[in-house]
Amino acid sequence: MKATSGASRRPHAKSRTGCLKCKARHVRCDESGPPCGRCQIRKDDCLYANPPSTVRNTDAHTSVNHKAEVITPASLPSPAIVYPDDSKLLQLQLMHRWTVTTYKCCCSPGTQDDEVWQSWVPQSSIRHNFLLYGILSLTSFEMAKLAQSPYHKRYINSATEYHGLALSTFRTQVSAIGPEDIDAAVCMSLMLLVLSFASVQIRTLDSKHDSIVQTVLSHFELIRGCVPIIESKKDYISQNQYIQKLAPFAELSRFPLDPLVEDALVKLVEINDRRITASVHDTSQRRVQQIGYWEICKIAVASLRALFEKCTGDTSRGYALGYLNMVGESYVQAVKDGDTCSLLILMYWGVLLHKCGRQIWWAQDFGSSLVDEIAKSDLFDEADTAIKGLVVQATHYTARG
Repeated sequence: MKATSGASRRPHAKSRTGCLKCKARHVRCDESGPPCGRCQIRKDDCLYANPPSTVRNTDAHTSVNHKAEVITPASLPSPAIVYPDDSKLLQLQLMHRWTVTTYKCCCSPGTQDDEVWQSWVPQSSIRHNFLLYGILSLTSFEMAKLAQSPYHKRYINSATEYHGLALSTFRTQVSAIGPEDIDAAVCMSLMLLVLSFASVQIRTLDSKHDSIVQTVLSHFELIRGCVPIIESKKDYISQNQYIQKLAPFAELSRFPLDPLVEDALVKLVEINDRRITASVHDTSQRRVQQIGYWEICKIAVASLRALFEKCTGDTSRGYALGYLNMVGESYVQAVKDGDTCSLLILMYWGVLLHKCGRQIWWAQDFGSSLVDEIAKSDLFDEADTAIKGLVVQATHYTARG
């Protein structure tokens, strides 16, 4: 009988958070209060030792078996991008977008500098308007990539306008920047580098802009103008906690090259070496010039090879952006002079950037666009088979994705 009685008794789940009245009566509380269901029927004062949440479902069954739907920002639908009619609202929209999303595109993997770009840079833009214009321009470029017609073109126009203001303002103020403002100058230099890449995204819509090569060189010259400022503060680089987290380029591991890239780099060396014998009968002035170009391009090809071998992972791809700084002003001048081999090398830097930047919105089209522009140069119209073969090889490499 005892066994039968025990088997027929319904299991009783203890109420550990019920009201004090139900606990005193040794009855199960439905925990729906205060007041709970029993106290409401008896019209008793319903008290809890640990007051439950102020939001409760009066249906005890529903409160136990069904979780309330929690609305979080992630579950909310993303609002459609709309270009504000008021300029102040536009700036508010862009600054908000920067602090939420856009700032990430300037962060360097491995340095943990997120707070610098998300917080410090916007705060510093109050004192340095070139930073403000840089923020607004770069965010406008990003919004243009996301916005649909008719707002797409309007964001591009804003991005272009703010880009111009950022460049002109920084040019006029860079010479007056003191040691206390070095961080602002360094951040602006990095932002200008990103802007030079992002601005390429609009070239298919407006052909009046400078060529990609000219844009790259002009931004490089402006960034190089910051070097004396950085050098004016002793041990700045060695004391900067974010720069110190970057692995030295010389210590990065090398990896085997793509056979097509290996073949192209070997041919670049051969074309550069060929100028030494080809200029034997030239004037002494022309001969000296070609030997100078040969030395410059020899270093440029070696540096490019190192980048191809080392820029393979998420934390090392960013080094590819510093190529022009690696090779220096002499190489940049050779490109300006229209030296064929220098332009070919620059084209294969575009191949590297295409390989490294496909996952970054501001660099997605830069490498292929640079390759296409150089490939159309008049310098190659009467070039020999070897040079034309390198041009075709570069365009095929970027076209294959």
